[in-house]
Amino acid sequence: DEILLEVQGHLYYLAVMCPPEGIEGIAFLWMRRYDRDTNQWQECSRLRLRRASDNGPLRGTIGVSCGPYLYFFTDTRMYRYNPQEDQWSKLTRPKTSLCVGVAMGTEIFFLDYNFVSTSVYNTESNSWRYYPALNYRPPQQDGSRLSIANVIVGGRPVLFVLENQLYAFTCSNGIREDSWRLYVFDRSTSVWRESNAALPNRQWDMRQVCCVARMYLPTLTANGVDA
Repeated sequence: DEILLEVQGHLYYLAVMCPPEGIEGIAFLWMRRYDRDTNQWQECSRLRLRRASDNGPLRGTIGVSCGPYLYFFTDTRMYRYNPQEDQWSKLTRPKTSLCVGVAMGTEIFFLDYNFVSTSVYNTESNSWRYYPALNYRPPQQDGSRLSIANVIVGGRPVLFVLENQLYAFTCSNGIREDSWRLYVFDRSTSVWRESNAALPNRQWDMRQVCCVARMYLPTLTANGVDA
């Protein structure tokens, strides 16, 4: 996995390095920081992700920048990187499934693969909150849950922030143009609802894409260059 993130005007490139499947070896997160002044990449502190005897694949890797820190998640672990000290620290990861995440203000919002739960991490209080998503089903009297889904998700959803609003872009298991849906999260009620925005009538490809990062460079905009 490759991730590109911006932290306070600095660009970071992250790559998960694993031995071939079935071969014992140490998996680690390799990271570099781009220095605009020297036009050079500088190597940062590596993060060891698992013991050499654990040879299974790493799953559920997510990288998010929020405030002055960088956060990295696997399916079982959670870490925070401090750029000032070039140091990683381990945090307590929740038991819930995390698929995609995005920062908004001082919080990081996550969705799971099946659009069942929304997890919110507060970076200031180091605490978690949980809300049901569109496919959540409360337990029945016998303890079972209904399996009918409101939203059939055929692949990893896209989570993004636009004008201080949280959106999720999903598709159902199909190739029709009308199988794509855009949802917005109402923070006042903590409920997802379908957006009224009109999507272009075309097919979208949400498979493997190149990693990108958004940066705001005051030095460029001050010189009349649109960043």
